[in-house]
Amino acid sequence: MENSEKNNLKKYFVQKPSSLQMKRVLDTTLFGLVLGVLSPVLVMLSYYFIYRSYMTLDGFIRFICFGGTLSARISLCVIINLGIFFLFIWKEKYSSARGIIIATFLYAGLIVYLKFFAPPIGMMAE
Repeated sequence: MENSEKNNLKKYFVQKPSSLQMKRVLDTTLFGLVLGVLSPVLVMLSYYFIYRSYMTLDGFIRFICFGGTLSARISLCVIINLGIFFLFIWKEKYSSARGIIIATFLYAGLIVYLKFFAPPIGMMAE
């Protein structure tokens, strides 16, 4: 096969993204937003698997909802976003850091709603 035929074949196959393209993907607001929303969920799941694995996941969710500690636990899980935010600032990924801040404010709105406006979860069954 000649070089020109090889080059033509390369056009039709998916190539790995270059290092520069990956850096651009990692420095987007959407990436930071998704990471900022998922990281507290992963922290909560880690807490479940380390300390409460004797419960079912459904039982664990009921435990924190009916125990009245949901907003406090969410607040503690969101602290991981602080470390991720500073990591992005240190690596000069400012758009991703913006996404982390947006996700943190979304969680803050959820916490304010749960703490002050949502009816107590135990009262919802009545």
